[in-house]
Amino acid sequence: ESEFIQLLKKCVENKEKPSTSLIAEVYINLINLYRKIYEKNDVSEELIQLQLLTEQTKNHLDVPFEPIKKIIDIFSKILPESEEFDKLIEILAEIESNRVSEKISGQTYFSRGIVKLENDLDKESLVFFGKAVRKLAKDETRDEFYFCLMFLGEAYSRLGLYWAAYSSFVGAVNLFANEWFTKGTLNPRFLRGVKKILKNESFIGRIPVILGWYELYRVLKLYFEEDEPGDDEEIPTDNLIDGCLATRLLNLTYERFGNLSCLPDIFVENELWLSGDASLYLLGNEDLIDMDESKTNIAKDKLP
Repeated sequence: ESEFIQLLKKCVENKEKPSTSLIAEVYINLINLYRKIYEKNDVSEELIQLQLLTEQTKNHLDVPFEPIKKIIDIFSKILPESEEFDKLIEILAEIESNRVSEKISGQTYFSRGIVKLENDLDKESLVFFGKAVRKLAKDETRDEFYFCLMFLGEAYSRLGLYWAAYSSFVGAVNLFANEWFTKGTLNPRFLRGVKKILKNESFIGRIPVILGWYELYRVLKLYFEEDEPGDDEEIPTDNLIDGCLATRLLNLTYERFGNLSCLPDIFVENELWLSGDASLYLLGNEDLIDMDESKTNIAKDKLP
């Protein structure tokens, strides 16, 4: 290792080959960064130096940027909270935007946003998802744009910003709704997006909006012939929305009970049995509640 570092230092001193000198200096800096991380020391100085070196690569088009970028990406998960590393990512992404493509630049922002979200740095993740959205909002990057909007909505939702989350989820769903209306093809991501909207809307509590999206969900569910693919332990969307909606109804103030007069029939028509029973109870029609368990869509083995 020491011989390799000495070789790199000789390359740094060779100013007749400025690009080689710059690359060698970057690699020395990365080695020092790794050492300090391993020793659990502060790495701000190395990251600032790496920012300056990365900026210099703008003037050296013959510098192989991709290998350096891959090495730097390795440190992203190790340094999720580092503000200096965030600045480095922003510099890298903007260089990629000019030297490679906006798609690659957007993916860099998106990857950093995922790291932030995985480490519960929800507010900081919004910054990177927001920058990624601007780069990926193109037809050729539709899939990346969809995932970016979905994770952006997830970050908003975690912060309790449900209206902002709703806008992000609707934007993601619209990508595949448009495909459905224009080409007649359905993508499973359309269904996943509608589920996210329903779960988010259950926090906002707009019953007409919930019913509208729930109707679309039931249509899509029949097409894909499945509810919650890939996770048998998760509560099915039907049960979750019905349970959340019933809970919200049961927490209404007495003065608002009169607004529920038309809801029992609507809920039953949409097979939201718990919500229908809750509204009947609030209206004082307990005798109309059907106690036949076979008519409910909730199974005991699906309860938490």
